[in-house]
Parts: sequence; C-alpha cells; structure tokens
Amino acid sequence: MKFYTILFFTCLALTSCKNELNESVLVPLSNEIIESEQKNDSLFLERYNHIRYLVDSSYVPAQKQAIIKNISYSRLIKFMRYAAEAQKKLLNQESFNKDWQSKYGQSFLKFQKDSLKYEAYIDSNSYHKFLKLDFVKVYEKENWLGSDRIAQIAITPLNGNMIRAVSGYLIFDEKSKENEEPLTGVINGNAFFSFKGLASTLINIEAQEVLPSHNLSAFIDLPKEIVEQKFEVKFEVAELIVKDRYIDVTLEKVPIEFIMFKKSNYSEQNKNFFIIKTIDSTYLPKPQYANNRLKKDFIKKFKEEYEFFN
Repeated sequence: MKFYTILFFTCLALTSCKNELNESVLVPLSNEIIESEQKNDSLFLERYNHIRYLVDSSYVPAQKQAIIKNISYSRLIKFMRYAAEAQKKLLNQESFNKDWQSKYGQSFLKFQKDSLKYEAYIDSNSYHKFLKLDFVKVYEKENWLGSDRIAQIAITPLNGNMIRAVSGYLIFDEKSKENEEPLTGVINGNAFFSFKGLASTLINIEAQEVLPSHNLSAFIDLPKEIVEQKFEVKFEVAELIVKDRYIDVTLEKVPIEFIMFKKSNYSEQNKNFFIIKTIDSTYLPKPQYANNRLKKDFIKKFKEEYEFFN
C-alpha cells in the first residue's frame, strides 16, 4: 500500500511540474499560461507574439511548414534566449566593435552629418517661422446655386516677413476619446485656402470646402473653443512665398527616407532604412552584423529553430 501511495504522489508531482511550453506552436497558448510565463520572463509576451505572427502568416514556405508541425514553444523560446545572450556578449567585445567600425563607421558618421543637415533645413523651411495660421470660424455663404460652407482663417506674418503667397489645407482631426490624442487620418473637415498678394499684417481669408464626404456642416457657427474641445485644428501648407523667395514647405530637397525616419520618432528601423537607401546599400546595424557572425553557431546548435525565424 505504501508503494502505491508513493507512486501516486510521484505521478501527481510530475503532472504538476509539466512544462506548458512543450505545446506545439500550432496551438495558441492560453491566457493563463502566458500570464504565468510573463512573471518569470519580462520578454515572454513579445517573443510569444513574434512566434504567433510567423506561425499565423498567410504565406509560409513549404520548408517552414514542416518545421512548424514539429516544433514547440519551449524550443523556440530557448533559442531566442540563447541568441539574445550570445548577441549581447558579442556586442560588448572590443574586437567586434572595431571590426564593425572599420566596415560601417564612415557610413554611420555620414548619417549623423546628414541628419543634422536635414534637421536644420526642415527647421529653416517650416512655415511657422514666417507666419501664424489660426482657424476663426465656419459659416455659410450664399451663392446663386444655394450656399457654400466657408472656413475663415487668420494669417499673421511673423518677424517682419512679407507674405506674397500661401496655400494649403485646413483639417479637423478628431481626438481620441481615450487619450485625447489626435487620430491620424480621421478627417472630419477639409478646406482649401489660397492667398496671393502682399501681407505684412494680419489678414482674414476664406477656405473653401473641398471634400463633400467630409464637409464642414458640423462646424457651422460653432465657437472655436467648442470645436477645439473635440478636434485638433491643423494646417498643411503646400506653397509659401515670402518676400522674394519660395519656402520649401513640402521639403522637396529632403529625402523621403529621412522624413519617414523623423515621423517615426527616429525609430531604429527607419534609421537603418535611411542609411541603406541614401548612404550605403551594404550597411548592417550592429545587432544584424552580430547575428551574421553568430549564424554558424546558431545553425550548429539550433538548426530548426534558426530556420523557423529565417
């Protein structure tokens, strides 16, 4: 009897100690398992989501399909942890950094110089340096066909500048109810404005409604203060002539890759894209260069796991 009692509790212990990550990646993990694993691994959710993204991808090559059928979360997570630690060690090696510097140091230095140049150019061509645009109100204006919805805009030249021409769009961007941050692309009003003449002091101009599907009806006769409670009022300037020169408000002389880099809040991914497209097509950032150096080791120890991610 004593023998069976010991056997029972041994089996119970083995069952309770089961590694939940030995599950096939074909089966999503439960929320309970994910939450449990996160307590011991702060990067677990990020790693798990990356695995699921690859498994659930609409296009999976035949070779990778065979791997997916036979691989578990535990094997992939183990490889990801090993790879991260191996990369970290290599990145801290002086010899590795000297090697990377000899190959890509000049390209990275040019990136830094170009970044400063383009930042300065963008700043010097910002319309905010030359004039201030203010939304005043929306009203209806009678015409022989009925009426138009008009947005009134105030233009105030700054720093003694003489404005010869300015045109662009007035946009109402709805704010998020959760965080009161504007939602990109949610346009509830759109009007085109254009001024040609000479202005050195404040003037008021009319902006014509241009998108019937996103008309200005909702804003008619509403005080500016009420409109701004729910909407961010924005201006996109398409052309600006100050005194005797064009201002490059559309940044035609700035590479689109740098504009993407800036708009992404200087993300690492867009930085690398900018360098590769405009400076050095062979450029590899340090982490990627390190992974290339570690490739043989990864394949030797984790062949299927490596192929799963590549």
